[in-house]
Amino acid sequence: MQTARAWWGRLSSKQQTELLPAVAEYAWRTSSLRVEIPEELKIWPQYAYGVPLFARDRR
Repeated sequence: MQTARAWWGRLSSKQQTELLPAVAEYAWRTSSLRVEIPEELKIWPQYAYGVPLFARDRR
């Protein structure tokens, strides 16, 4: 958890705000996969200390 917090802590507020929408756009462009970005951005150990994005209308 310490490493994850250090990594996320290196991102500016602007970078944090732009990162997940950029990932969602990439998923749509490359795989036609729409993802939902959670309202509360928490790092989860189950997802390699990343923020899980959930697919819509597709598993």
